[in-house]
Amino acid sequence: MLVLPLFVPPVVFGAGALSAYAQGLPWTAGAAYLAAYSLAAVALTPFAMAAAVRNALG
Repeated sequence: MLVLPLFVPPVVFGAGALSAYAQGLPWTAGAAYLAAYSLAAVALTPFAMAAAVRNALG
């Protein structure tokens, strides 16, 4: 339940980019937000995993 709000932005930006592409509108802004969100998640995941392991072990 705590992680559910983190799934909403990729769905919104991805759907918006696909919808704009299908209509022939500029779609690069939505794709750029989606890429930035994904890169931020990849960059922050190791720190979150380390904190979770540290919390579980001690």
